[in-house]
Amino acid sequence: GSLLSTVTSAQTPVTPSTPTAPVESAPPIDDTVLDPASLDRISLQRDQSQLPSQAIASYIYKAKQAIQSAENLFQAPPVEQSRPDSRTRVEFEQALDMLGKVSVGHPMSATEAFDMGPVQGPTDNFILCSSPEAREILSRGPPTLPILVIGDAGKQRCAIDDFAKRLGAGKTLDVHDFADDPEIQGRIPKNLLAQEALQLFDSRRDGKGDPINLLNMSRKIDNVVPDCLANLFDYRLIESIEEDNGKSVIKESFGDLNNCASFQLLATKGAIHLPHIDHHGVYTTTFNEEGDKLWLMWPGLGLQGLSQWRQASQIPDGGVAIHIPQGWTLIQPPSTLHAPLTTQDCLMTGTMHWHSTLLLDILKQTKLEVQDPGLTNEPMAHQFTKKMKAILDLWEKDNPAYTWPPREQLAECHEILEADGCKCHEHGHSCKSCKCVKPKDGQEARKCDDRCHFGSYDSCMNRLNIPEPVGGPRGEKRKRNS
Repeated sequence: GSLLSTVTSAQTPVTPSTPTAPVESAPPIDDTVLDPASLDRISLQRDQSQLPSQAIASYIYKAKQAIQSAENLFQAPPVEQSRPDSRTRVEFEQALDMLGKVSVGHPMSATEAFDMGPVQGPTDNFILCSSPEAREILSRGPPTLPILVIGDAGKQRCAIDDFAKRLGAGKTLDVHDFADDPEIQGRIPKNLLAQEALQLFDSRRDGKGDPINLLNMSRKIDNVVPDCLANLFDYRLIESIEEDNGKSVIKESFGDLNNCASFQLLATKGAIHLPHIDHHGVYTTTFNEEGDKLWLMWPGLGLQGLSQWRQASQIPDGGVAIHIPQGWTLIQPPSTLHAPLTTQDCLMTGTMHWHSTLLLDILKQTKLEVQDPGLTNEPMAHQFTKKMKAILDLWEKDNPAYTWPPREQLAECHEILEADGCKCHEHGHSCKSCKCVKPKDGQEARKCDDRCHFGSYDSCMNRLNIPEPVGGPRGEKRKRNS
């Protein structure tokens, strides 16, 4: 079978892409006998386009070591030193449970991915390849298998110490302190003065005390888009739809979607993200600047499988633990359940992308997030509705800059975005059927917030009769959970 039928979306057929410049392939490198005890030598030069023959075997050896190290870490004595009611005690136990449901998985080469048949449903397969190989895969269409890109020896990285100095120039930082009691603090970050947060971070480094996790930091590192994705325009909807030849298309005072287009994650050893999906159907890339990360994931569940996970409150078996050494990049497909574990103090940079052929999938996932906010650890994006309307308008006009989905999907996209749910804003009075005040059976009632009307909270007339949510009418205080 072809690559398009193998690693591209089975949910949304892909229209043939606009012709792009062919990917230049350097001559194959000579096979090298690699020391299986170290991945340091699996670091490709910029003129190398194919993996050494022993790369996959060497990766598997090291990944198994990383899984064993993680199991030892989350059973380590520091757990006993933590308070019984701390997040450390609660979430270390959850991490051990998750590690029991994953394996090293089945890494395959780009060549194997090109040749294999279609992949549908849950899988522990992923692609291990060089950056040029990843670019060739990505240029053919949106992949459904995760891609782990081996480190580029020539790529500049940012050290944790240097990054911390940059953070110190700001005023405040959001901090997840695993010493906190989740029954009191919840899993919402505390906002601390930057210097206070950095002192706390420094005091907990290398497993000294409970873990610390810093999230939602403004852009401090330039050029974070991986080389394999650079200038592939179909993956640039989030950023490029903001401007039209230098002029803003969307008059929006909030920069949440644009901000998440690039991000940094800084955590001490032992920090945990509980299972979730990234919001709004994005591709997520993560590059390990320094440290070590074990990325637990359950690829291919689909929206139905995700709903089953939520209903059962039980992590499924058959997951994969992807080891991301420093200098390596992971590309994660949309709607992938994942739970990253920090096994050494770690700084990661990342990006989020929409692919222009997956608009219906993006809207279907967003609709599911509105119905079940616990799927993701991120709030509804303020910009989502206006940005998506601008995208659908470009599609309706067959704008040649992008490869669009099949035309027959356009009506369903409009229906999800505009027609689904309450229309109280059209009648000019409060509506008892609005989702924010009349939940379905078994769901907890909620007040109006950013999820009402796909983020168009201001249009809900129930605001007149319902107390505002915490943080004001747009829920500014609702921050990303860990």
